[in-house]
Amino acid sequence: MTGHSESKVENDRGLGGGLKALSKAFHHAFRLLAVSIVGLILWYFTFGGAFVVEQHERALVATFGSVSPEVRGPGWHWAWPNPICSIIRVPAMRRSLSTENFWFYEQPGAKINENAYRSVQLTPGKDGYLITGDANIIHSAWKLFYRITDPLRFHMACYADSDEDLSEPTRLLRDTFETSILRVCASNDADFTLKSPLFRKAVQDEVSRRIAALDIGVTVEDVVLSGRTPPLGAVRSFQAVIEAELKSSTKKHQAETYAIKTLSEAESACNAVIAAANAYKTQTVESVKSDARKFENILEKYRLNPNVVPVALYSNTLSRVMASAKDIFVLRQSDGDQEVRLLLNRAPIKAEQEGPGPKKQNGN
Repeated sequence: MTGHSESKVENDRGLGGGLKALSKAFHHAFRLLAVSIVGLILWYFTFGGAFVVEQHERALVATFGSVSPEVRGPGWHWAWPNPICSIIRVPAMRRSLSTENFWFYEQPGAKINENAYRSVQLTPGKDGYLITGDANIIHSAWKLFYRITDPLRFHMACYADSDEDLSEPTRLLRDTFETSILRVCASNDADFTLKSPLFRKAVQDEVSRRIAALDIGVTVEDVVLSGRTPPLGAVRSFQAVIEAELKSSTKKHQAETYAIKTLSEAESACNAVIAAANAYKTQTVESVKSDARKFENILEKYRLNPNVVPVALYSNTLSRVMASAKDIFVLRQSDGDQEVRLLLNRAPIKAEQEGPGPKKQNGN
């Protein structure tokens, strides 16, 4: 009986030591948990509110749903963590928005050339299209390039009351872009929308004007016309018209080039004739003036010496004539008849005299 009691006492002592060890372990664990909780709370209200804004974005801070007007630029920033504050990241790089709502439906895997010449009717709801001002149909694909210049205004106008993703173009921008395309197309004819390079510029001006009027903090940078084509069943006819216009333009250009060349040659020839006439006129006038001065000089001398000047003129004229004459005949004056005989067929004068030596005789 005594042995059994001692064994029970020893068991109680062992059990008490285990409880103490367990209690001590729980006590240390509680302390560690308390320290961890305090550390997490401190981290939550200090470093937990730190965030980084990248170069391609801007950040807005909303405190209990109210957006602060301060726009956070690239770098490290701090705000009260959730649920007190929430960070709204707005893209700041150049963004694009594409629309193919006005393009025809393409079969998956089909080539554009195969679709371009298919003779099928337009299917509303499947094929996109535009109606021009002269009641024609065209297809076109577009791309808008824009940049968010005022993140606060953009967020408040486009996303404050919607659940849209900021990484995707807003529905307001898309609707405005497509409305501008529709308006410009409906205000012009098919030739303008299919051929003129000003069609793209007109759409860009219209969408820029509309977005500026909305005042949503967005700036339009460029509009690209990715493609345009007439109705698929009329592509060949439109191409035939374009080829005919191209040939006509080529012929007109050739005719204009020929006209310019011909006019230039005619003007050149005309100028040459006028220049020659002016030169002849100048030469003739100067020659006449020289002769007039010469005769006036002779007349003045004649008036001074009326008997000497005729003789001098006659002598000068006679010496010029005799200097160029081959044969000279001097005839004396006679009261009666005078006979003059001229040898017309004289023997030709040998060019050079014969040299010394015996002469050759015929027959020897």
